Amino acid sequence: MKRTIIAISILILASCKSNEIGNSKDVNPDAIYQEYNVSATEGDNSADFTAQFRFGGKNGTTLVLNDKSNVALDGKELAVDSSGAMGAYYRAYLPMPAAAGEHVWKFTDGNDKSYSNKFTMQPFSMINQFNAPLPASNLELQFKGLSDNDEINIMISDTSSMQRYSDIDTTIKINSGKAIIPAGQMKKLAPGPITFEISKEDNISLGSATREGGVIMYRYQLKTRKATLKK
Repeated sequence: MKRTIIAISILILASCKSNEIGNSKDVNPDAIYQEYNVSATEGDNSADFTAQFRFGGKNGTTLVLNDKSNVALDGKELAVDSSGAMGAYYRAYLPMPAAAGEHVWKFTDGNDKSYSNKFTMQPFSMINQFNAPLPASNLELQFKGLSDNDEINIMISDTSSMQRYSDIDTTIKINSGKAIIPAGQMKKLAPGPITFEISKEDNISLGSATREGGVIMYRYQLKTRKATLKK
């Protein structure tokens, strides 16, 4: 049920954003909103780096960068693409694991003014193997590649349709490479097969931006894990 609600929410949010396409030369450069998306999934061959520019705020008309405008990732200028669902956008795929580490988005506007913003792609992994059934007690999840106070999103789902059971959907801060799911939450799950969906997500405000502002939206997701909860 929660996954259905999340999917519907994403569709609603996406539908709020314009997919119309305009030209950057026709708008005030300082009124351009910068949006950068960086995402990868554990085990994938590449990471997805996407940039969009909008007029009229974060949900406004998408823009093709023309005249003197351009966008570059790590010094490499990107070409425009478009789709009916997204409007105009700029995209690059970088091979994993080389995509890990620091990167720089650089947007140059029509007045030849540049805005550079750094960010770090931080892949991580989970050490737990789930070779034996799990008790409905405190569950310690151990991770590699995360720092203290990093926040991760954890969703644990069972296969029960009974109303007395419910999924776990929580955000936890990492401490010494660990995240603890309390026994009280584990007991909400139905005994039997369970699945783990774990990700790290950040919305990073731009340090260098136009008056309109912008964001880097980052997401790294682990592959789905399966386990069994003791009866």
